[in-house]
Amino acid sequence: MIKTSACTCSISTRVLGDGCEACNPALALEYAKGQIESQREEIERLRAWIEPEANCPCCDQSVNCNRDCTFSEDRPNAAKKMMMAREALGS
Repeated sequence: MIKTSACTCSISTRVLGDGCEACNPALALEYAKGQIESQREEIERLRAWIEPEANCPCCDQSVNCNRDCTFSEDRPNAAKKMMMAREALGS
């Protein structure tokens, strides 16, 4: 996260552009880019873990089940988990 506290750098450090995240926008931008990349990697890791849970074993669909699918009737708890995975993926 970008620090929100006030800058404690000296005026000469600020003028030279070598300051902290609070007074050096370039440094803050690089830090933010690193954080965004880390979050993207984490999202992809979680997505890979959740995607198989969204697939219905009855009709082999991952977004919407076929009309004749009976998985929600046969295994309601597992179907609920599947629906939660689909919701998390935005399906």
